[in-house]
Amino acid sequence: MTKKLYKTSNLALCPFLVMNGIDYIGCEIDEDDPNKIVFIFRDDQNRAKDIAILFPRSNEHQYHSLWSYMRNQLSIAKKAAKNG
Repeated sequence: MTKKLYKTSNLALCPFLVMNGIDYIGCEIDEDDPNKIVFIFRDDQNRAKDIAILFPRSNEHQYHSLWSYMRNQLSIAKKAAKNG
């Protein structure tokens, strides 16, 4: 039986896939772009694509977006304190 794989370069999506039962296998350099990493998941039931479609509307995505914004604000404040 051939393993079905799902690959993504979206780091924020990866934990969401795992939380929804998609098994993480590892990561590798993208064959088409050596500057990009892709994360690989075992997707024997072909669910990962559907789960990925749900991600932008999920609470986890909203959390990640807010966390990224707050982290950026922290960096801005540190830079301002250093320069001012």
